[in-house]
Amino acid sequence: MLAATQPPSLAAVAFGGDVNIVATPLEFFPSPVGQLELLARDNVVGNFIGSTETRLRQSDQDRASLPSVDRPDIVSGEAIPARVPVHTGDATPNLIVARDGSIQSSPGKAGFWTLELAKTSIFQAGTDISNLAVRVQNIASNALTSFQAGRDIVQGELRDNTGRFDSNDRRIFEIWGPGSAEFVAGRNISLGTSAGIESIGNARNSALAAEGSSLRLLAGTGGEPAWDRFIEVYLSGDASSYRDAINEFLMLVDDGRDGFPTSNDPVRELPIEAASYSEELVEFLDEQGIPVINGDPLGTFRSLDRSQQRILLTDILISELKDWGTVSETADRADRLNYVRGYAALDTLFALDNPLVDRAATFAPGEVEQLVQDYLTQTDPQVANAAQVALFGTFFPERDPQGDISLLLSQVQTLAGGSLTMLAPGGDINAGAADAGIIDKAPADLGIVTARGGDINIAVDKDLLVNSTRVFALQGDLLIWSSNGNIDAGKGAKTVTSIPDPITSIDPNTGNTIIEFPPAVAGSGLQGENAALFAPRGAVNAGDAGIRTSGDLTIGAVEIVGTDNIDVGGVEVGFSTSDVVAVAPPGAASAAAASQGMTDQAGMLSDANDSGERTIQGTDVSFISVEVLSFGEACDPEKDKNCD
Repeated sequence: MLAATQPPSLAAVAFGGDVNIVATPLEFFPSPVGQLELLARDNVVGNFIGSTETRLRQSDQDRASLPSVDRPDIVSGEAIPARVPVHTGDATPNLIVARDGSIQSSPGKAGFWTLELAKTSIFQAGTDISNLAVRVQNIASNALTSFQAGRDIVQGELRDNTGRFDSNDRRIFEIWGPGSAEFVAGRNISLGTSAGIESIGNARNSALAAEGSSLRLLAGTGGEPAWDRFIEVYLSGDASSYRDAINEFLMLVDDGRDGFPTSNDPVRELPIEAASYSEELVEFLDEQGIPVINGDPLGTFRSLDRSQQRILLTDILISELKDWGTVSETADRADRLNYVRGYAALDTLFALDNPLVDRAATFAPGEVEQLVQDYLTQTDPQVANAAQVALFGTFFPERDPQGDISLLLSQVQTLAGGSLTMLAPGGDINAGAADAGIIDKAPADLGIVTARGGDINIAVDKDLLVNSTRVFALQGDLLIWSSNGNIDAGKGAKTVTSIPDPITSIDPNTGNTIIEFPPAVAGSGLQGENAALFAPRGAVNAGDAGIRTSGDLTIGAVEIVGTDNIDVGGVEVGFSTSDVVAVAPPGAASAAAASQGMTDQAGMLSDANDSGERTIQGTDVSFISVEVLSFGEACDPEKDKNCD
């Protein structure tokens, strides 16, 4: 048990067990050198006293407004943030680490552990990060807050005393200020009924920069992605031959999948040049304020913490998917093989959909190139197969990227301009429940949204399911890539309007209350200023909710369904809304077959009567043919003026 008021710093270390925090509340006096470190071999746990929740707060309050030895007469009122954040210039992050266990609230309890942290923080768990309410303040533009779990980042589904899903679930990951925040799980990220993940900029502290943090969610890293190999392939200045070897090999692998290069394809090389990200590397180091060591940008980058590296590496991955997918849809038949560049980037990092993965010996780049040539020239199937296995083992060490991202009845959003990247390279992303009516939450509390600028970038192995919610980049661009599945815009209502709650903050200069109204969000489905949707082996389905852009829309897929529900303000690439493919409801095919069967039967009866072979006495037989034009929500024009 700790006293309520604490000095600025706290360090608790359990070399052989758990760190348990029991406090109601625990608050640290504001200090520019204040530090929180909770380090355990096993678990870091926020425990409860009865039904009272545990709250830990690292204060960013103006120290002049607090009682002191010199001013004991001060009566502390509302906590007003300092005009200059207390931890300005403090580059040392808070550390909450459970090496082999979990960071969690009391197991089996209905409450949760609240942590309010005034500076950049690192949460790292060997197993799970679960059932927390965390508010972290990033101060500098290069600040990075990190949540890393060896297994799951999970907020369970809470229910009220009636058994309904709890709409007042206040668990949240909330990021204040600029910079970025990452959520990396070895398996799944599941947000349950929680308030989700939000980047809010300076909405609650106007002393912070107005630009909000970018968010990155990555599920399925349990096999440890090949980050170093990815760096070698895409950032080494002399690695173009290596990249070409990868692409040439992939193009000639006969894996039998539609739309993927095979050994029988007459095209022997990719009609594009390998991308180089050397300039992006230099720009990244400059933006992050990282000095180049000995004139060697790549060496400097290699020396960074993996969390810092992931900022650039995930951007490169997204760039490969977007740029070469777009090239594929704007080129002729031969150049459509450029989708391979997207698959090559994913395979280099995650070894996706690869049945021949084998831990073969590691070869030097020169030896790899020779293996490629040996494979291309082999006519003996046994020799060719041996070379193939060796190549797969070299390029793609054994990894298991299986993991999903599920919002269920929650949200992920940036309210102040940060971008949003979500990667599930071995699984699905579910943006929300099929029926949002099972919980009493406003539409503004659900879905994936960037509200004031900021792009949304999503890459999945299987399906992106929007269901009843939305994926909206209101003032930014939208990229969605599915390697082996579908992109489904869902069945949410077009007329639904979500109006976020106003955000109240205190001006640190005047002490006046500031009320900010985030922009309203109208409709469901998929929306962006410009959008690129790629499902090279699946379908893009506009669904009932639809797909809308104010600018250009590029779609690449085996099938595009519901083009009549796509609204494009600019240029259409890879499809045309004039080629209408109506959305067929479940059972439509069987209904059509039944209708055709009745028609055939009617014809048979007519033929029989005409030939005199069969007669039906005293019976009038009628057959009704029904064409289903659409399936929409019931709407009464007398009650709802928005009825179409």
